[in-house]
Amino acid sequence: DILIRPDQVQISHEMSNSSSGSNSVIQLNMGLGKTSVILPITAAELADGQKLVRVVVLKPLAMQMFQLLVKKLEAVINRRIVYFPFSRPLDINADQARQIRRLYEECVRTGAILLLQPEHILPFELLGLERLSLNLEVRKVMVETQHWSQMNSRDILDESDML
Repeated sequence: DILIRPDQVQISHEMSNSSSGSNSVIQLNMGLGKTSVILPITAAELADGQKLVRVVVLKPLAMQMFQLLVKKLEAVINRRIVYFPFSRPLDINADQARQIRRLYEECVRTGAILLLQPEHILPFELLGLERLSLNLEVRKVMVETQHWSQMNSRDILDESDML
């Protein structure tokens, strides 16, 4: 169950539809339900089949956030939560790189929410650049996926002052 107060709806709406038309940061006091209410309803609203919604959290909070999102969104409104850790030492081939892109596109289509840590984003980008001198096909797929992600993602940062 989730109880949503009118002020939380207003904050979520402002986050989803930034009046400035660009990125925004909202600083709230403790106890207003940022993590437990506002973040999940904002993620659900943004995951509208048009963009990839990425919730970015610090490593110590990742499992707690995953459990919270599953409880609030997957169990209640059937929104899939995808936890996708990615590290640079991975050695991926072109098929695996395409699979990552398909996962992102499926998340968009189904309204799924991707849960990441800050350290998962940069290694994917760096791996694409690293592949420049190795496998041209892998590099091409990864760079295209990075570009697609930049154009089609909306990030929600929890505890943004700590990231």
